[in-house]
Amino acid sequence: MIQRIDPIYEEVPAEFSDVSLKFFDCEFPNKKEVGWHFHIDYELVYVNEGSGKRHIGMHLSNYTDGELVLIGSNVPHHGFTDYFTDTRKEVVVHFKPGFLGNAIEQVPIFKKIWELLTLSDHGIVFSEQVKHYIGYRLLELKNMEPFQQYLELIDILNELAISEDKQMLNANGKAFIGSLKENERVKKVFNYIEQHFKDPISLDDVAELIHMNPSSFSRFFKKTTNKTFISYLNEYRLNHAIQLLMETELDIKNIGYECGFTNLSNFFRHFKAHTQTTPYDYRRKFSKV
Repeated sequence: MIQRIDPIYEEVPAEFSDVSLKFFDCEFPNKKEVGWHFHIDYELVYVNEGSGKRHIGMHLSNYTDGELVLIGSNVPHHGFTDYFTDTRKEVVVHFKPGFLGNAIEQVPIFKKIWELLTLSDHGIVFSEQVKHYIGYRLLELKNMEPFQQYLELIDILNELAISEDKQMLNANGKAFIGSLKENERVKKVFNYIEQHFKDPISLDDVAELIHMNPSSFSRFFKKTTNKTFISYLNEYRLNHAIQLLMETELDIKNIGYECGFTNLSNFFRHFKAHTQTTPYDYRRKFSKV
C-alpha cells in the first residue's frame, strides 16, 4: 500500500493590507520549504542569480540566470531556490486577490493589472531586462515603510502589466482545468511526484493514490496535461538532473540514479531527447561550479 500524500495548502500571513514580503540571502536564509504547494495568494518571486527548476502548474523547465515569475491564485508550484551564496538573494511577495478591494475590477487605471493577474493563472516569466530592473526594485522594498511598499508594489505590477517581454508558462491553458475534484486529483499526483521522483514509481501506484484504475488514470492524466504520466515523470526527473549538473560537482552517473533513473544508458537516452545534448556537454556549457 503506497503512502497517501495530499497537496500542501500554505496559509500566508499578511503583514499589512493583505500583502506579505519576504527577503532571503545567505545571512537570512530562514526559508520555509513547503515543497509542492498552493495558496490563495498571488506570488511574485525574484531570484537575482543562479540556476534552478520551475515547476508551475503543468509546466516544467529550468532557469540559468535568476528568475522573475508571477504565479496566480491557487496555482500549485514548487519553490525556486534551494540554497544561498554570498551574492544570491530572493524576494517573495504574496498578495491576496482582494489586496486592492473592488477597485482592481472597477477602476479603469487598474485594468492592465487586472488583466495581468488573470493571465497569471498560466504562470508568467519575464525577460532578462525586465527581470533585473524589476528585481532591483523588489529588493529595495525592504528599505521602505509599509505605505511606500504598498504603492511601489502597485507600480511594479503596472510595469509588468504593460511590458511585452513576458511569456506564459502554461500557454496551452490554465494551470489546472476542469472540476474541483479533477484539480485536487492532479495536485495530489504532482505532490506525490515531488515527494517520490527519486524512487521507483509505477502508473498503478499513482492510479491507486487517486482511486482510479490504471487505464482511466492514463486517459485522465493525458487529457489534463497533454502528456503521458511516464513522460511527465521523466521530464520532472530530467529537470532535477539539469539543476544538479549546473549547480553541483556530483558525478553524472550518480546524478542519473539520484533522479530516479535505474541505469545510465536510459538516463543518457532520455536526457539527449529532452535537451538535444549529452549530460557531459550540458555541464560544460552551463555549469556554474
